[in-house]
Amino acid sequence: MISSNDLYKSDNKDYVPGIKIQDFAPRGRVSRIKGKTTNRVHHLLSDLETNVFCLLDFEEKITDIKEHYPLLDLHEVVEELSDIKLQKFKNKKTGEEYIFTTTFVITLKGDGEEKYLALSVRNETELYRDLLLEKLEVERRYWTEKGINWSIITNKDIPMAKVNNIKWLYLGDIDIKYEEEAYIKEVMANKITYNKCSIKEILDNVDKELSLPIGTALVILKRMIISNEIIIDLYVPINIDMSAEKFTVNYQEVRKNVL
Repeated sequence: MISSNDLYKSDNKDYVPGIKIQDFAPRGRVSRIKGKTTNRVHHLLSDLETNVFCLLDFEEKITDIKEHYPLLDLHEVVEELSDIKLQKFKNKKTGEEYIFTTTFVITLKGDGEEKYLALSVRNETELYRDLLLEKLEVERRYWTEKGINWSIITNKDIPMAKVNNIKWLYLGDIDIKYEEEAYIKEVMANKITYNKCSIKEILDNVDKELSLPIGTALVILKRMIISNEIIIDLYVPINIDMSAEKFTVNYQEVRKNVL
């Protein structure tokens, strides 16, 4: 039932989420984050949504992320909704039905083709509410008819160490010319490979040895982790007092980016 004009296939730059922060009075913390995958601002309505977004935006195989995807063609796609109490999903004043949305619809690349995945993000404690369960059932039927895998993600599914690491990696930056950065990366790669001291000692040494502003080497380290030039277990909290042995240099990527 997937048609050529499905919204989830549209250019991510033109996408408008079904719900924006200004559309309602938020109950919790909301965020507007510019995605590195999409290069547009994403509207996230809770810490949980933000945490899931961080994981998605960091995943190399994901090429597009659409938040609060509106099921505009719900009644065309799903023929059987008679058992759903749709009156509960209507504006009491106007009688107009609210637009159902799915938290995230992502596009993944692989095997020479694009694949899609729909994700509903909810706090585990919410899953006991009858109204929410009905909404999730509507989403399930919709995506089943579309032939797209749909899953529920709760706070219990989130690897917070990885989320915090990703947030740390993108915190702070310094403008450095590419030629200089490439050389710094080579120096750091060799020091990390052939030393067993703490990564902090290496960073301090690189800043001092190359007469760089304090903190420059740390920024380069973060960039190298993001670009897969340095490999580290992101499911373990990153600490700059960690031994350099915890960091593995991917020389293939380092040399590719230098050339």
